[in-house]
Amino acid sequence: MAAEERCRRCDGTGWLTRAGAGGLPVARRCSCRAERIRRSNRVLGLPDGLAGLDFGGFDRGDWRADGLAHRRLTAVANRARGFAASYPAGARGGLLFHGGPRGRLTHLAVATLRRLAERGFSCAYCDCATLAAAVHAQRVAERHVAIAAGRFVRRLADLDVVLLDGVGERRLGREAGLRLSALIRRRCLHDRGLLVATALPLRRAAAGGGGRIAAWRPDPPCLGERVGGRALEDLLAHCEALRVPAATFAGGPA
Repeated sequence: MAAEERCRRCDGTGWLTRAGAGGLPVARRCSCRAERIRRSNRVLGLPDGLAGLDFGGFDRGDWRADGLAHRRLTAVANRARGFAASYPAGARGGLLFHGGPRGRLTHLAVATLRRLAERGFSCAYCDCATLAAAVHAQRVAERHVAIAAGRFVRRLADLDVVLLDGVGERRLGREAGLRLSALIRRRCLHDRGLLVATALPLRRAAAGGGGRIAAWRPDPPCLGERVGGRALEDLLAHCEALRVPAATFAGGPA
């Protein structure tokens, strides 16, 4: 990744200082930081709604309302931060964020991706709905659109690190589902960096006993059913699974 030109206003620190009351220095953000974020979002393919997500802004919940969840969220965030700082030196080639609220899963995954991009790795964000649309466009769109869609799908296989967001949360068509499973397997088998975020459980929970007849409710899908057993096993071998718990805020659970 090419080195960025150093900002002349802040000398690349991202902060501007001035003398405040009593001569004490007062710091404020330099406008170059917002421009760096916008440029990074374009390179990574991040939608506007995910702009600016980083580790510093990750909400760990209210420790007074739910101390256990707060400690677990802190541990997950620290593990993700450590992965981003040490990759590719660690034992695993990726992280699998699962089980928690969609906002927290995506926040941690995007923060990890952004930190890796800052370290110079070629990275990209991909929502699974976008991947499905690209696969569909390869078959039915006009030629120039189909070519661009095919280039996008192939690029996901070759970058240093890819974030797949919302994996399995919506049912894909047969061709898109096969392409997603193949992409996961290829990146795992070729030891490429992979970040995955899914609100689904990894496997279907075992049926409970107890001898009582409960009202029938359909079981939610699990990741293994949506991406296939082989792709899930590859994911678990390649990525460290990090369960992101729900946390309680002062206003209630979230």
